[in-house]
Amino acid sequence: MSTTPKNRHPKEYNGPADNKRDSGVNSQIFKQNVIFVSGLPLDISEEQLFDKLSRVFSIVGNIKINQQANKSSIHLFKDKVNRTRLTGSAKITFEREESVMKAIEKYNGKCVPILNDNQIYVKKPEVATAGPSETLRPNPTELKVWVKIEEKVVRREESTSTMDIEDLKQVVFKGQNDRDLYEAYYRNQPLGPEEQVPSDTTSGQPIVFKKIAEPPPTASGGPPLFLPKPSESIGKPFISADYHIIVDCSNVFIGSQKIRDPTTGATRQNLAIHVNVKNLVRVLEDDKLKIYIKTRIAGGSKPPENLPVWNEWASCGYKCIVAERSKSGREDGVDDMLHAHILQLLHIYKDTQTRSQVLVLVTGDGNRNDNKTSFPDTLERVLTSDWSVELWSWKQSLNQCYFGIQKFFPSRMTIKYLDSYRNNITFIQ
Repeated sequence: MSTTPKNRHPKEYNGPADNKRDSGVNSQIFKQNVIFVSGLPLDISEEQLFDKLSRVFSIVGNIKINQQANKSSIHLFKDKVNRTRLTGSAKITFEREESVMKAIEKYNGKCVPILNDNQIYVKKPEVATAGPSETLRPNPTELKVWVKIEEKVVRREESTSTMDIEDLKQVVFKGQNDRDLYEAYYRNQPLGPEEQVPSDTTSGQPIVFKKIAEPPPTASGGPPLFLPKPSESIGKPFISADYHIIVDCSNVFIGSQKIRDPTTGATRQNLAIHVNVKNLVRVLEDDKLKIYIKTRIAGGSKPPENLPVWNEWASCGYKCIVAERSKSGREDGVDDMLHAHILQLLHIYKDTQTRSQVLVLVTGDGNRNDNKTSFPDTLERVLTSDWSVELWSWKQSLNQCYFGIQKFFPSRMTIKYLDSYRNNITFIQ
């Protein structure tokens, strides 16, 4: 069976809010459509993790949209003491129950490239059944809840009979960033983020959101234990990074058309597959501040039918290095020009002490180029110049020589696969 992408038209890639959801589905169903994910990376920001989870799990099904907060129903769990620290776990709510099993089958115990190759674990929540003496919640889909934020005036909010406390917080705080600084109490008892909203609140007995108290100082009067000691932070200034993106377009475009049959292991070429340049650029630049991207270069050849592609690269801010194909159909000199630009960057951006320099190279080409300059040789020069390298490629197109290079520079060279984004960056025409 082929893994050829099914999307026939390129769709603009806008992250979590890109898909429109049906808001009319009974919210009680959503409680059955929940998964818990653990083993998530802790070395990326909350916003980046939210976006990456949305992209990963949207593959198996539509994620429910929280209409009040206008964002995907993804809850990132945080440390109970330090509320700015993630725990590496999350709760995700889908629109359909079948998406839960698909997510478990696809990702449980697997290493996910977009999540820093972390091995994650996916499971359904444990659901307690109602006993004989347990009072079941009423069936109405809407109810009014009395809430109060510490010293502020009590007010009523619209809720549903199956909304949990984390959902309610998003409604009460209207998407404000400080909502994680508060925890909920009802009748002086704390409520966890996954507990259902009480249905019997009154103006005299509302749900109260209290600001989480700062942890007490240590016995010696020093800072809280979770804060770094002064000796750990002094003398280590923040070093920002400059990014230099170089794209070998022919390698990317041809590689996108190579499809591996999972049953036979054979690779075939589908010439109907094309790359959505705008979406590819978004993937490459997603986790980088635009002001720190100093170089954008795309190189390749220009047979007449590919002319619109270069206009797309140019519209994304990329300098296009384009050469005519030879009579034999081969590209002449394109790789050499890209190598020369990379080596020139080494001379221009020599300061690697106060600013980190990162080459974002998009190619899998590892041939030695008839003993002239080659991508592997150039990449080694970059790494030995105290730069870091972020190498992007299709799995089928990546030359094995790059793994050998990475062994010598494990902390400064990362290899990322475009395959994880195939549905977003390719289309059939």
